[in-house]
Amino acid sequence: MYEVLRTAFDESGIDFGAASTEDRGDGVLILLSLDTPRNLVADQLPERLAVGLRRYNSTRTPRAQMRLRVSVNFGEVLNDGHGWIGEATDIAFRQLDAASVKETFIEYPSLIAVIASERYFDEVIAHDPGLLPELYRPIEVSVKSFAGTAYVLMIGAISTPASDAVSMADGPVSELLSASDLASDLDVLRSYLRSLNVPHLAIMTHRALGPAVPLPSFDHVANPWDVVQLLTDFDAGPDGIPPVITFLRLLAEELDDRTSVLIDEWVSEHARRLRLEPILKSSPLDQVTTSEQPVPVHPAPETNVDWASDAPALDDRLSRASLADVLAAQLRDVRGRAPSTSFLIHLDGAWGTGKSTLLNFLQIRLEDEFTIVRFDAWRQSRLGPPWWALLCATREAVARERGVVSRAALRAAEAGVRARRVGAGVTLSLFLIALLVAGLAVFLLPRVAGGDALATLAKAVTAVVATLATLWAGARLVGRTLLWDTVRGARLFEQSIPNPMDQVAAHFDWMLSKARKPVVFFIDDLDRCQSSYVVDLLDAVQTLIRDTPTPTTTEHPAAYFVAAADGAWLRKSYEDAFPTFLGSVSTPGYSLGYLFLDKLFQLTVPIPMPSTRARTTYLGHLLNITDPHRDGTLDQEVTAGKTALADASGESEILDIVKAATPAARDQLARDAALALTTPQNRARADHSLRKFLPLLHPNPRNIKKFLNTYSILRSVRTLEQNTVPSDVLALWTIIRVRWPSIADHLETNPDAIRGLIEPLWASECLPEELCDLATDPELRAVILHPEGGPLTADLIRQCSGTEWQ
Repeated sequence: MYEVLRTAFDESGIDFGAASTEDRGDGVLILLSLDTPRNLVADQLPERLAVGLRRYNSTRTPRAQMRLRVSVNFGEVLNDGHGWIGEATDIAFRQLDAASVKETFIEYPSLIAVIASERYFDEVIAHDPGLLPELYRPIEVSVKSFAGTAYVLMIGAISTPASDAVSMADGPVSELLSASDLASDLDVLRSYLRSLNVPHLAIMTHRALGPAVPLPSFDHVANPWDVVQLLTDFDAGPDGIPPVITFLRLLAEELDDRTSVLIDEWVSEHARRLRLEPILKSSPLDQVTTSEQPVPVHPAPETNVDWASDAPALDDRLSRASLADVLAAQLRDVRGRAPSTSFLIHLDGAWGTGKSTLLNFLQIRLEDEFTIVRFDAWRQSRLGPPWWALLCATREAVARERGVVSRAALRAAEAGVRARRVGAGVTLSLFLIALLVAGLAVFLLPRVAGGDALATLAKAVTAVVATLATLWAGARLVGRTLLWDTVRGARLFEQSIPNPMDQVAAHFDWMLSKARKPVVFFIDDLDRCQSSYVVDLLDAVQTLIRDTPTPTTTEHPAAYFVAAADGAWLRKSYEDAFPTFLGSVSTPGYSLGYLFLDKLFQLTVPIPMPSTRARTTYLGHLLNITDPHRDGTLDQEVTAGKTALADASGESEILDIVKAATPAARDQLARDAALALTTPQNRARADHSLRKFLPLLHPNPRNIKKFLNTYSILRSVRTLEQNTVPSDVLALWTIIRVRWPSIADHLETNPDAIRGLIEPLWASECLPEELCDLATDPELRAVILHPEGGPLTADLIRQCSGTEWQ
């Protein structure tokens, strides 16, 4: 029924996906938006419903065929939290259930009875000759407390199959297909199916009917032909495919080549006549053969399993290494295009989603080309100022690349640079040490003079040792207190030096210039720290390292950052740090926390959601279960797919290759597809195709750059999830994520809330109070309802955000 409705609405120019629906068992309540022309429902929709019913009924025996009563009304309807209420719906259902209407429907052999309320008939139908008001019959209706007049129109004659076309096929199937030019082919098919002995027919039948339909009795089922006759009495499933066709497709997989070809040809021709090819193409059968008994695992599963560690993984089971390949390629590309420009990436994911694992894989891919600075924010948060901990980590990473002598030289050079930056404090300290040494010399020299040579030598050595010890102690004291070698020294430096952060920024710049390779910082566990430390650390990253003073060298030593943290934690930290600005700076859909992160990070990367197959494989790995189904055919398909991806010339071609692959092959092709999407040539093509959406963006340059960056990484992440969301749809979703991130976050959690943005009347039911004003925002609505890719539906949002799309 739903498939017939969707098709008829689409063919009538009415968007069924944008309507609000409520299932009523053997019927459905459909609420159209206020801007739907009222006469459109009475104009084309009844005829298109009749066409759809004829197609559907042509695949059913008389007992399984369907007719529809359609009640039409208009008026104000509200949702009380439990369902839709209003006088308009009450009248619609009363006239639908009226005995007089049902008797008329039985009397006239039509497919559809259109039942218009008196108000709808008087205000819409009666004034439009094109709607044939003279054919509507007034019928008095009295149901419960309602009494009035309804106007009924019978639409669609019921066709009867010609009796002279009956062939050898017997039973319900002959009733179903005797008028078809396929009847002769059916005779041949019947003769084959009756002679076959196919195991596990019950399993195949259950698969054809779907999980929601109980398996019928198999008392009189002896062969596949008996199953075909049995299934002709069952309606199509939610996908619109008759169970007979699904069963025959499953059966073709199990038979020899000759019979398989015959069945495939019959199914294809029958599907073409019924216009089912698009549905069959969009709903491929699973690749695992259903007629086989489940393969027993050897050894048998046990209730006792090995405990799994929660430490970051060292092997890739959930496409984290593949995403690391994509990010590494992007960083190399950024380095090549703008070597003097820093770039900050935010890995956004909740606890336990694999952010630390992803950093490990990324380090392996970059450590030959970059100097890696690992920074555990949670471990360092209790030690001292964030800038000091970052400086220590940077010094250690830069020194690690050098030999022993070079490290000592670096340390000495850094001490001199820091002394110059500290200025008067160090000069005074060194002057005092020099005075102390001079005093010691004056005190010791008279005692050294005279006496025998041995005693004189001993006293001289003692004097030198004492002097060196004093110098060493003095240097240690100066270093610890004034040259930031300790937490206490860092805090003293902050308090005793004018504009200390300028000096620290300049020193970071100097330290980065001493690195032999570009420096990339990996900041982990930031979402375990207190909000004050989160803000201080990110501010240090922004002001001390990313925006360092202009260096004296010819090339700016740019630094790169990859921060792994839950985005909600970071946003809340900034909002807690600046509570007085929440109301004055935030805008609907763009809170204060988003403003700060938008200023800080050029790219936010969501951690991929593993597919159902990936989760199953991962669980099998934890349980030490191996996949018994891998064979040479899969290897051949993967090899061919990789070759095709290498030759692909655009995003749509790459997505088509992934979409056409079997699920098992997709697992192995996803990485190559994601990398192919990030090549400069394909990125340039994608950027060019996205230009048509630029009018929907905010005009500032940062917004445009962030749109392109975000689209690119979302396309890669969704591809790694084997999610081939259409490009235009993903572009619209990216615009929402960039311009109205609060709305995007809410829709990711509650995709059905999109109804409140499509129909503003229901905004208060679907959106939190602070976002309700956006329901009437013309710019946001223009994105959601855009003709290229839109309107965005709940299912499309699930696909774009990677949540429950499979």
